[in-house]
Order: sequence, then C-alpha cells, then structure tokens
Amino acid sequence: GYSNGASTEACLIAGEVEGELSGSYNECGGTLSIDWTYTDECDRTITAKKTITVLPAPAAEFDEVEDMTVSCDEATSIEAGYLGYSNGASTEACLIEGEVEGELSGSYNECGGTLYIDWTYTDECNRTITAKKTITVEPAPEAKFEEAGDKDVLCEELDSFLSEPLYYTNGGSGACEISGYAQGEAEPFEGSCGTFEVSYTFTDECGRTITAKRNVNVIDNKPPVVECPEDMDFGLVTSTPSFEDKAPYTDNCSASGITEIYTDSDISVTTGQSSQIGSELRFIFEAGYILTYGDAPAGIVNDHPYYTGVVTDYFGNVLPAYGSFELIFNFNPFFLDYSIVQNGVEVGFGAPDADGLPSCNDDDWFFDSPNGHNKKFDMECGQYGSTIEYTFVRTFYAEDECGNVGECSVTYTWSVAATSARNEMSAGKDFSFYPTNRGAEPKELVEENLTVDFTAYPVPFDKEVNIAYSFEFDTKVTIELFDTKGLLILSETNDRYTKGSKDKATFDLSRISNQMFYVKLTTSQGSITKKIVSSGKD
Repeated sequence: GYSNGASTEACLIAGEVEGELSGSYNECGGTLSIDWTYTDECDRTITAKKTITVLPAPAAEFDEVEDMTVSCDEATSIEAGYLGYSNGASTEACLIEGEVEGELSGSYNECGGTLYIDWTYTDECNRTITAKKTITVEPAPEAKFEEAGDKDVLCEELDSFLSEPLYYTNGGSGACEISGYAQGEAEPFEGSCGTFEVSYTFTDECGRTITAKRNVNVIDNKPPVVECPEDMDFGLVTSTPSFEDKAPYTDNCSASGITEIYTDSDISVTTGQSSQIGSELRFIFEAGYILTYGDAPAGIVNDHPYYTGVVTDYFGNVLPAYGSFELIFNFNPFFLDYSIVQNGVEVGFGAPDADGLPSCNDDDWFFDSPNGHNKKFDMECGQYGSTIEYTFVRTFYAEDECGNVGECSVTYTWSVAATSARNEMSAGKDFSFYPTNRGAEPKELVEENLTVDFTAYPVPFDKEVNIAYSFEFDTKVTIELFDTKGLLILSETNDRYTKGSKDKATFDLSRISNQMFYVKLTTSQGSITKKIVSSGKD
C-alpha cells in the first residue's frame, strides 16, 4: 500500500500496487527481491523494494548403517554396495537425496580381520557427509587332522621306519584355507614286537594347536631258526653216550643265542641180530685134538648161523686128515637141530638154544659110536648176544621275545651188545667122528596162528612184578629182564610148560634202582618183548 497522509479526500493519495518478485534460490539458498512501483496522477513515481535472503536447505544425511560380524567364509562375498542419503525437504528446490557407492577397505585372513565400507557425498553446497560400516571377520574354523589309522610294520623294517606325514585341513578356501601336512614324531621303542605312538602337532597362524596320534604295531611273525646238530649214530657202545643239550639259534629281529630248552621222545628199543662174540665155539678132546668152529659164524643157512671148522692139535696145528667140518641147522630134514657134518656126512647133532644158536649144554649133543672108540671132550662156547638198538629224538626249542617258537630235531642212535654168558666148559661127553645111527624122528614144527603173549602186573609195579602166560602148545618158556642199556638183569626158565595151563613168574626188583625194564618171553613158537615201568616208590 501507499498513502500521502492527506486529511481530505481531494488531497488524499492512497492505494496499493502489486509488487514484482525477482531473484532466485536453490538448495544452497539465494536472494529474492520484491519491487513495487506507483506513479500518481501528477506523474510522480514512487518505488519500494524488499530483499529476501533464502537460507540453504538442510544438509542431507545418509541412511542409518550398522556394524556387523561375519564368518571368514562369508567375508569373501562382502561388497561395498550403495547407501542412500536425503535431507528430507518437501520442495523440489530444497530436496537433496540420492545414493552413492561405498568404498571397501581393510583386510582379513584365516585368523579373521576387519573390513570397512566408507560412503562419502558432497552436495552442491560443498557440504560433505560421510558414513562408515565396520565388518568384523571371525577367524576361520581351526583345521583337523584326517583320521590317523593304525599302521603295521615288520620288525625287520623298523630301523628304516619313517612316520608318514598326516594331512590336516579346515575345509576352507582362499584366505580362509588352512591345510597342509605335519610330520609325525615317534616315541622311543625297543624290541621286536609291540606298539608305539607317533604324535602329530600343528599350530596355525592364529596360535591354535591341533594334535593327533597313530599307533604303530611292530610285528614279528618269524620264529627263531635253530641250527640242530646233525643226526648221530654212535654205533656199538658199552655205555649210554652223551648227547648235545644245546643248539645255537638266530632270529630275524631278536638277538642270537643258545637254546636252553629241549624235549626228548620216548626211547625206541629194538633187538638187533644175534651174533657170536668173544671166544671160539669148539670141542676139546682128551685124545689131544680140537674140533674148532672159529669165533664167528660163516654165514646163515636155513635162517640160522652156519659154521665151518677144522680139527687141530692143542698147539693150533691143523690136522688135515680129518677133512672139513660144518655145523648146519636142519641139515637132516627130519630134525630142527644142528648137525655136525664131516666131509658132507652127518657125524653128530645138537639142539639149538632158546635164541636158535648152538647149545652150550653138553647134554644137548649126541652121536652114535658103533666102534666103541669114544673120546672124552670138553665143550667151549663163545659169548653170544643180540645188539639192542636205541633211538630217540631230541627236539631243541628257542623262543624269541615275541613268543615265536622255533625248533629243530636231531635223531640219536646207538647199539649196546646185550651179551648172555654161555657155559664155557662142559666136560664128560664121549665123542668120535663117525656117522650117527639116529632114526627119523618127527620135527617140532612151528605151527601157524599160535599166539605168544604175556601179561605183566601190577602196572606200574612197586617191588615185584608178575609175568603171567598161557599158550595153546607145549613148550619151554624163558623169561629175561633187561635194563634200558640192554644188559640182562634176571631170567627164569620153565622147561616143562604144558599146553593150556596158566603159569607165572615173579621177579623181585626191589634192590634194582632202574625204573624201566624190557621183558622178553621166548617159546618154541616165537618170542615177544614188552616194556614195564616201576612206580618209583620205595
């Protein structure tokens, strides 16, 4: 409005005019002007002006951000992204809004770290706003060793044994990966079998330590090798030989040594072939000559010893006028006895003893003397005997520290001459070298399917042992007891055993220290030998 303030209507100039707006502004502010102009009737112009200063709009603000924590694996997918801003103005000229891309910074590894996202915006008014987001990255999971299974190793390979590396991993990738191999450390171990541990340790960059263990089983499945002595045959001996009681051994992993343990098998006893030993078999005549058959058989005829002989004087000079002599079993097919044969003609005969050898009993020799020129003679016999053969097996054992047992066996064999003294001199029988006149007598034939056996009781025995027997034939029965060396201890003979009867012989062994004996029972139909054992009681 305008006015001149006059008091009268005619002089009064008053009214209003519209102003004119000019100037400009934006979010940063500005200046506006309003100009009013009035020209009255008198052509007088008046003006008025108003200056309006427009203040800048409020600065924009970023949207709210929050810090966060992520795993190591999640950190790999973090991106800066965009963040919005606004000043919240309601008019377009004053409104400041939009979004800017952030900038990612910071670092992390398997032990974690920190990432930052920074947003910055400068408006047209040169006002800068900022926002920041902190991202805490957690450490990656710690690694784990793979399954450490037990391992077997032969003791022979122990010296060169190296523990295998063991793999570990946390399954991560990139900056979060923790993986690799750890070398094991074996605990001290001595011996050739057993178990020891191998330990694995790994400490990561974060100071975290993981461990694992593996059992290593040391195996020794080979027994020691025992070096046995060679099998030994001692031949004919007069006493029990001595035997090796130790043997060396070697082992694949344990120390070598000498065996301390052995076992012996039962001694196998067999009777060897009968033979004449010692002095000669001969007939010594008072007339000054000797029929001698030497000190050993010349061979075997009809499954019995066969002898050849000559006649000598007392000085050993051969008297060839008498010709040659033989002592032949079953020479006369009708008799199971020995024939004295001179120049192919039977001139005498004699019975065999229980062992089938020529008897040394002068009553067992007979001849017929047609001319009455009989001669007195003495009979001298050699020693006869059977070798008893002994065999046993000694087994040596060696055990290593792992319980493997090695063994070897050696067989020992030896023979002992089991002599039985025969009558050395039997005097008083008439004899001359002329053919005999004995008629045909039936042979005592060995029948088939006849059993020769006996029973020894009690078993084991204390002081006495009884030998009971019964046969289905008449016979002479001889019972002999030998010790384990084959030496004759006791004997008994029944000259008149009757078929079907029950008989026994009792032996007192209380004064004999041996605990094992061999009993030999001999009949006309054969013989049998058995072993008997003492209880060992006094």
